[in-house]
Amino acid sequence: MTTKKIGLIALLASFAVEGAMAQTFTNYQTGDVLVGFRKSLDLVVDAGNISTYTGLGINQSSNVTAFSGSDLAAIGGTNLLYWSAFTYQNNGTIYATRPRSSGALNSEAQPWTGNGSTLATLTINWIKKIVTGAQAYYNNAVYSSTPTSVVEDTSSSGNPYFGNGVSLQEGLDGNTSSLGTFEGTFAGNIEQQTGIHFTTGNTVERADFFQVPANGSSVWLGYFELNTNGALKYVAYPITTPAITSITRSGNTTTIQYTTGYYGTYTLRSSSSLPASSWSSVTTLTSGDTLTHTYVDTTSDDSRFYTITAQ
Repeated sequence: MTTKKIGLIALLASFAVEGAMAQTFTNYQTGDVLVGFRKSLDLVVDAGNISTYTGLGINQSSNVTAFSGSDLAAIGGTNLLYWSAFTYQNNGTIYATRPRSSGALNSEAQPWTGNGSTLATLTINWIKKIVTGAQAYYNNAVYSSTPTSVVEDTSSSGNPYFGNGVSLQEGLDGNTSSLGTFEGTFAGNIEQQTGIHFTTGNTVERADFFQVPANGSSVWLGYFELNTNGALKYVAYPITTPAITSITRSGNTTTIQYTTGYYGTYTLRSSSSLPASSWSSVTTLTSGDTLTHTYVDTTSDDSRFYTITAQ
């Protein structure tokens, strides 16, 4: 009797495209993504239009270069730093980050749920006030700022330098107990906070970026990643590492259970021996979610090993 052997291995192919994202803050346009940092002072960054982010390809990344390490140093450094990214469109759609859970760097956050058109309008009004405040503060030259990044005080109440606008902190938090929610008008806290030893650590932080309609389901666009040196990059439509979760053999039939991700093309490949000089394509696998799927492969090979590649 011939003993048939099966094996599995998972591989991930990915790529990155590096590019600068910057926009003149004094020429802010609707849809420009604001990156906010809060500590002893606020830092408001115009990081370019949302179309730049949505226009990236699967697993492409780009550095956010509209601010510098000296800007972060001016507000107190990167330890215990609150940070977020957000913008809006005139149709009521909001784009906002959601922090990944502590210890879950590689696990996507749950999508935001829209709060309805009334609250979406209120959220957008707070975003507009944050923009107005940052522009006024830049024009008043209170701190050393640049056309793409404005250092400002955390409190705008009674502060004439903010004009008719508000500070980042008051626009996000105000007098409510719901931090990072645009005065309680948004579905939850959009801010991530670094640890007390973040700067000297070796672990980045990630916050997922969602397109949030006033009603209906959110769309996961990618994630922002803050490095311990203060550098920020954006990764669009990230490819999830595929996994073969179980594999069984009965006669000439192999049943394979696997998971993929929301974006990317996942291919099941096989080889009759290891190490493999090449992997033959078996089939393109189901993607578009993180659920467990099943594929049945029929072969008379005495030995067959499997892998999943992604691109």
